[in-house]
Amino acid sequence: MVDWKEIYGDLKKGLFSFAQRNIVAHEDIPPPLTVVFVRHAQAAATTNATPVTGPPLTSLGKRQASRVAHRLAHEKFDHIYTSDLIRAKDTARAILRYHSKTPCSVLRDLREVAGHHSQLGMSVTTKANDADTINEQMAMSSFVHSLRRNHDPGERVLVVAHGNITRGLIPLLGGVNPTGSPLFEINNTAVTVVYLWKPAQAVIQLLNCTRHLPKRLLT
Repeated sequence: MVDWKEIYGDLKKGLFSFAQRNIVAHEDIPPPLTVVFVRHAQAAATTNATPVTGPPLTSLGKRQASRVAHRLAHEKFDHIYTSDLIRAKDTARAILRYHSKTPCSVLRDLREVAGHHSQLGMSVTTKANDADTINEQMAMSSFVHSLRRNHDPGERVLVVAHGNITRGLIPLLGGVNPTGSPLFEINNTAVTVVYLWKPAQAVIQLLNCTRHLPKRLLT
């Protein structure tokens, strides 16, 4: 089992803030690395015939993807990351129509994870002995380190992924164990924006924003 404290050091939870927006405007603070998270659009129900890449988008999901793509059309991104599961890749593909020159990486590490990474319900002993849990923690840790290592302050990156892994990655980017962070809703194609500073400071600037979707398309 990955020891988050060992990876990030004994960080104070105060470094991870939901409300310290005043830090962004402080003259002595360098520009943040901006990470924009988008959850995939609505996917079809899973069946026995569903391939390992997961179910495709529904017709409603395709409309959601088109809406979020249009919303982000004029945003600047230095890199786009997406899960290799088809529901995330197809959502990212819609966005990439407006960002054809932006580098894009399709990553297995961004696949969906179990919900217990951000919940207290599963015992530490069970987590420590569960191979899937360990692999998912290692994947999330790998992506967090890669993101900070490969991108500089002032850059903007887009991450198209899934609900549970986004709930896990955001606390980790702020140096906090996901089980100790608040749970939050993430709708399909919702936009979440996080500002990052080194070594592990993070501010959630926008959370689960669906202003690009009318009520009839909310899922």
